[in-house]
Amino acid sequence: MTLRRAGAIHVEVILPQTTICSTLPALPIDVWEHVFDYLEDEELLACSLVCKSWAPRCQFHLFTEPTILSSASATRLAKFMRANQRFAKAVKTVTLDSYDASLIGAFATSFACVLPRLQNLTIVFIEWYQPGLVHADVFLHLSTYTCITRLSLSNVHLASVHTFGRFICSFPNLKCLECSDVKCGSSSLNSPAFCMPRSGLTTLGLGRGVSDGLVDFIVSAQLVVGLSEISVGYMGAAFVEPYELTVQRLLQSAGDSLRHLNLRITDNDVVVSSDAEWEWDTITSVDMEISREVRAAIIHDTSLETLHLGVKLEAASWAWILQILRSISSRKLISVVVSVYSDTINNVLHALKAQLNVPLCSEMDGVLSADRFNGLQEFRFRVIREAFPVPPKAKFLRVLSSRFPKLGLRGVLRFIQHATGFVPMAQH
Repeated sequence: MTLRRAGAIHVEVILPQTTICSTLPALPIDVWEHVFDYLEDEELLACSLVCKSWAPRCQFHLFTEPTILSSASATRLAKFMRANQRFAKAVKTVTLDSYDASLIGAFATSFACVLPRLQNLTIVFIEWYQPGLVHADVFLHLSTYTCITRLSLSNVHLASVHTFGRFICSFPNLKCLECSDVKCGSSSLNSPAFCMPRSGLTTLGLGRGVSDGLVDFIVSAQLVVGLSEISVGYMGAAFVEPYELTVQRLLQSAGDSLRHLNLRITDNDVVVSSDAEWEWDTITSVDMEISREVRAAIIHDTSLETLHLGVKLEAASWAWILQILRSISSRKLISVVVSVYSDTINNVLHALKAQLNVPLCSEMDGVLSADRFNGLQEFRFRVIREAFPVPPKAKFLRVLSSRFPKLGLRGVLRFIQHATGFVPMAQH
């Protein structure tokens, strides 16, 4: 290449010839498959169209957890699964996402005996206000899904509690039920027309927006009896009315069968919104109290093994943690986990020191060091951040050791930090 400029000598620059490779590196297919394991759905769909060697792995990820948006897509996907058994056997989770309630009927009739290993069914944004929207035989078709053990309902509106009861009782082997923003138009239950089969439910999760009629049905139908795990507020519900009454009734009904209790609690009265508002040791222990009825209900859970509490770092007080610990009568408690959520406080360590004031921690340290908690194996704090970085783990451990000296000597203090994320229902 020659560069010319007026009144100047000629300058000739020779660039080396380069060949631009338009193809991807020739990597072994097992390496590419490892890359595909980290891709999202849109990227997987694009990669599946590149070549025949890429298609199987990409299609495997696309079809293991399908999301169905309409009745027509349910019919097409069911036809594809019947013709491709290797994909049908890989499906373990299906999500129904549509405002059209007829999608439930289309799924029930199209996929009966098609997905032999389907375990989890998630239903979101379903409007089932009128009984005629779904055929009456849909419950009979759903009874053939003997492999489904987990049902998750989110933003689901049902015609009545009777419909809710028939729906969840259609799954003969249901073990886990999660409900968030579930509304029922009519809270009355037609007892003569409803026959409650023997429930094998072991795990129950209630998020925000669960109607009182639904909780009444769960308790009156004795779905709580035999539960080993209860989670309240696992999707961010606040521990205020009517949730205190909900917790009280659930804990009383579960009784000595309850092994794992998960509560995510937020105090909506006073919230600290910035680092400048924190003062050392000024957080009082009387700002929030757990009702006497809830504390009395916890006493009945004599077989409790793990306690998981989710709290907001910006809350006014953590005094309710002490109140719950004092109410525990179980001698089988082996783990207490406190998950701290924060999305506005930058200086997490300073805010944590303020929440864990010396008088409060001293009492908590004494309670957990009592003889009835001799089997305690861990007292764990988890800090979960949405945006800001988390200080080193060693600094947090020094704070916890100074606040809980007795537990520190026993070697049960633990700390985990997460840069981002959400802790759902505990999996045991």
